[in-house]
Amino acid sequence: MKTVIMAGGKGSRIQSVNSELPKPLIPINGRPILQWEIECLVRQGFTDIILTVSHKAEMIEDYFRDGSKFGASITY
Repeated sequence: MKTVIMAGGKGSRIQSVNSELPKPLIPINGRPILQWEIECLVRQGFTDIILTVSHKAEMIEDYFRDGSKFGASITY
């Protein structure tokens, strides 16, 4: 089963906290919020993940790459 995560928003309301990073990469307890979500999905057996990205997409793609580092297969 594929899982789709919409991770392409601009994050305009949270820019005052961190304007350098796209919202999915803002760290919570040392890890990007999107990483927490992906790791939770993998623990539940969802390893085929599609990320829809737009704003600063290259930063998200550079961080997660193909997902193998996180036990998943990620496409964009």
